[in-house]
Amino acid sequence: MARLSLSLGLLTLCLVMAYTLPSVVAHPPPPETGGIVFTLSGSEQSLIRGQISEADSSDTLVTTGSNDLGSWYAEELTAPLKMENTTATLVLYAMPVGIVVGQGIDLEVSVLIDGEEVAYGQGDVVILNEPLMTNVPWVSEPFSFEAEAGQLLEVAVIANLDGFGGAQITWGQDDAPAVFGLAGWVLQHSADAVADAEGAALGVEFSTPWNCTDIESVSLLVHGPVADHDEPWPEEALPGEVEVTGEGCAWAGNVSGLSGTLLYQWQVDMTDGEEFNLTGDIEVEMATSDSLSGPTFSLLGGILGTLLVLVPILSLTTQNRVEKITPLDRALKALEPENRAFGPMAVWLVIGVVTGLLAGPAVALLILGTLALLFWVLD
Repeated sequence: MARLSLSLGLLTLCLVMAYTLPSVVAHPPPPETGGIVFTLSGSEQSLIRGQISEADSSDTLVTTGSNDLGSWYAEELTAPLKMENTTATLVLYAMPVGIVVGQGIDLEVSVLIDGEEVAYGQGDVVILNEPLMTNVPWVSEPFSFEAEAGQLLEVAVIANLDGFGGAQITWGQDDAPAVFGLAGWVLQHSADAVADAEGAALGVEFSTPWNCTDIESVSLLVHGPVADHDEPWPEEALPGEVEVTGEGCAWAGNVSGLSGTLLYQWQVDMTDGEEFNLTGDIEVEMATSDSLSGPTFSLLGGILGTLLVLVPILSLTTQNRVEKITPLDRALKALEPENRAFGPMAVWLVIGVVTGLLAGPAVALLILGTLALLFWVLD
């Protein structure tokens, strides 16, 4: 009789547990993140713009009820960050400690800028009845915000465990790649073309909220020249990938030998694993050494050119030669105010100096010699 009562008791307990425990189902994969993606790292709970291999692991135990996990902080912004209709995604990982009797676990998340809440929500309950690491996601409703340089992005999390038992919340591990993402962010850039006697280059300036420290590598594909800037990007670009130099926000690609309308595609790998392909078109004008070489000046030529100031004086000395006086006396008489020689002298002085500086002493001497011979003949 006692054995029958024990059997009935065990059967009743099994029925109660079967009713209480949710059925074991395979958990879906975590939601994809994009745009700006952070990896949760370390016991100090930071948001890093890197991948899981760069994160430090940490964990905390949660039990029945609400468990404040604290906040994760990103680095201080170095540039404004404006997001319109973005959605935030947070993925943490939980490992059941024994059997959790109840519904499971969910996350309650607040997104803040310098302590001011810009988004809040509570995720769906995730069953914790498998002896495996389980992803626990949260996805916000669309929201907008604008942050200034110097402000901090913060993610505050509360884990609600509905039932009896416990779970280990983990982040920063290969099997627990906890992340936070803001969808819809696109890497901004401005492109230009520079040509000189050495060659031509396509320059680009990127802009990120962290002064481009989250840019891992940059490459450039070029196609062209093309007849129409609206031409679609081809399956195979020619000449294709070109040499790229630069660091931080400023980069340049070598397009020496190319001119006209070029199609370009900057390929940027971010430290968080995101990839951006930034395309456009630009005009490149091939420059020659002649068109770019600056004017050369000859000091000696300029000094010799000042002698052209004598032209008006010599011109006046060839006129009115009725008086029997020497050429020097005629030159001095040409300088008298009534002859008005100073205006023409100033004009010839400017002409002589400019001609000598630009043309050099040889040309200046040739001009002076020609004029001297001309006035000698006239005299």
